[in-house]
Amino acid sequence: MQLLDALTRFLRRLAPAAERSLQRLRSFSRGPTRWIALLIALGLFGLQCVLAVRNLPDTQLSWPPMVALVTIGTLLNLAANGVEYRLAAGSLGQRPRFAATMRISFLSSASNLLPIPGSILVRSASLRAGGAGYRQLGAAMGGQGVAFLSVTGLTAGAILIPTGTPVLGTAALATGVFCAGASARFMSKVTDRPFVWAARLMVGELFVVAVTAVRIWAAASVLGERLTPGAVAALTVASVAATATGIFPGGLGIREAFSGAVSPLVGLPVSFGILIGAVDRVAFLIGLGLIGAVLAVTPHGRRILRGADIEPDVAQEPEHAAPQ
Repeated sequence: MQLLDALTRFLRRLAPAAERSLQRLRSFSRGPTRWIALLIALGLFGLQCVLAVRNLPDTQLSWPPMVALVTIGTLLNLAANGVEYRLAAGSLGQRPRFAATMRISFLSSASNLLPIPGSILVRSASLRAGGAGYRQLGAAMGGQGVAFLSVTGLTAGAILIPTGTPVLGTAALATGVFCAGASARFMSKVTDRPFVWAARLMVGELFVVAVTAVRIWAAASVLGERLTPGAVAALTVASVAATATGIFPGGLGIREAFSGAVSPLVGLPVSFGILIGAVDRVAFLIGLGLIGAVLAVTPHGRRILRGADIEPDVAQEPEHAAPQ
């Protein structure tokens, strides 16, 4: 399959950087192009926020939702990332323990803010250390990626069709069905139960999408806006699509632009859409920074980041092994 071969080649090229990224989060290329992209993303993000604030209707900020978004929202985000990693590992015959899962979840979330595909690098390096081959790794990550797109499309379609946007909803449903089949096809390269594992991946991605939707709803509550289910679905799809582009770290600037673009379709001002994305991003950065600070200043936290207190992964039963 051409797509699988392309993913395999991509992972093979990234392997040296992946190994370094797992050992040192700050070890990344110092080439000027990535930093120029980061500066552009920061400029785009800042410009959108300034324009949105200037055009924002009078509103009263609510701080309790912001506190919940920083604390509970960040923990939910890390849990969702951990679920993704554990499912990918499980499909490859690995069973990482809870501490190892949350360590990779934190490192991948933090490194995804750098001007590199940090999340992919960290997860790939960890799975490679567990014994996964390049082709298996490419298939597992490809299957998980399209499972994410499948769940996003199916969820958005199920909400958008009844709320008065049947064309967009039907297109989302069709995309979701196609990606579900593609996920099973990918998983047939790593397991003799591809439909079972595709279903598991989709359940995990449903949790990821649900966490994204909850965070968006909470971010809107900070601005005093109560979103309808259709609005939450539209902004969730925009957030997912922007992050998936991989143009800028974490979709910086792009996600806010996409959120602003879809806002008029669900009856929201463009400024609200931009600021909802901005509030969500800032809250996650604060929460991730607080967790990182706690880990960095405590001896036990530093050992966790180094992986010193984490037991080796436990292999799964042979029934999950890839077909030869």
